[in-house]
Amino acid sequence: MSRTTALLDQQLTRLANSTSIGGLSLTIEPNAQTEWAYSRGADKPFLVASVSKTIYAAIAMVLVEEGRLSLEAPAMNYLGSEMMEGMCRIRGEDLSPSVLVSDLLAHTSGVPDYYRHKRILPFGDVSTSTAMDPGWTREEALGIARAMPGKFPPHSGRSAYSFTNYQLVGAVLETVSGRSLGQLLEERICKPLGLQNTDLLTPTNLSLFDQCLPVTFGKKPYKGARRMASLGAEGAVVSTSNELSAIFKALVHGNLVSRDSFENMSRMRGQIWPGVSYGLGLMNLSVRNSWNPTAIPSAMLGHLGATGSFMLWLPRQDVFLAGHSGQLLGRKATQKILRAALSFVVSQ
Repeated sequence: MSRTTALLDQQLTRLANSTSIGGLSLTIEPNAQTEWAYSRGADKPFLVASVSKTIYAAIAMVLVEEGRLSLEAPAMNYLGSEMMEGMCRIRGEDLSPSVLVSDLLAHTSGVPDYYRHKRILPFGDVSTSTAMDPGWTREEALGIARAMPGKFPPHSGRSAYSFTNYQLVGAVLETVSGRSLGQLLEERICKPLGLQNTDLLTPTNLSLFDQCLPVTFGKKPYKGARRMASLGAEGAVVSTSNELSAIFKALVHGNLVSRDSFENMSRMRGQIWPGVSYGLGLMNLSVRNSWNPTAIPSAMLGHLGATGSFMLWLPRQDVFLAGHSGQLLGRKATQKILRAALSFVVSQ
């Protein structure tokens, strides 16, 4: 074991033993043939949360390449007026017919975020309240969004991260393909890549939740299996860090979609948070001080998830990072893992 690997092990051991970490997993994998790589807990499944968005955006691009889906078609063409009606209402005008499929994938739709009304409040017994939460259906999520005002007109040059967008993405994919989201994940991602530990958590396979690395909300165990199973394409995938790395390597290097499709996904459409811009299911992180305090150039492409999950690519080094901190309350735990990982990459 090299000195830098031993140092990374020591840093991660301290983090894993801290109360801020629910369950730690990390894979660091260069694409080129090198003498170094790193993994810890790489075969342990975890809830990838919003990293699911990248996976289902990739499936959308596959359907585009097959001619079954158009990014620039109104989502209403696939979902019908009944489902889309009222999804982006601004000052009494329903702009939903103007929402394009690309708007949903890129968070440029102006569709409000229903999850604002589903967030966990940091009060009381979080373990009991999340365990008792019955979850929700897609129809319930869309109903909540319809009662909220739209954020802005579709494709108006503005962006706002909205879980509702990917509830609608999931509906589009199922309608176009005639397959469930779980079947699409298996047929379009897992089988082609030979993955054995990647699946979709649904209300019919809740036992999968208990097989995952634990997640905490602060110091309190999170027990929201039915909540997570409600997320579908927006956040219900279960995977491991080595399989997430395999998925992203295949996506980046043209083994899931064409290079043109990946470049389209990677073209940023707008900023969703300070230092974080968004393409089609992909984030570009350029925050130096917190996420990337090392000498590595600031751009990291990929996605983050609320469970402390991440799937990232460093383009200049062609290095892939995937992992999990298992902390829902804030991102400091995940930042610490990434700092240690990036320092390790710099040292190679």
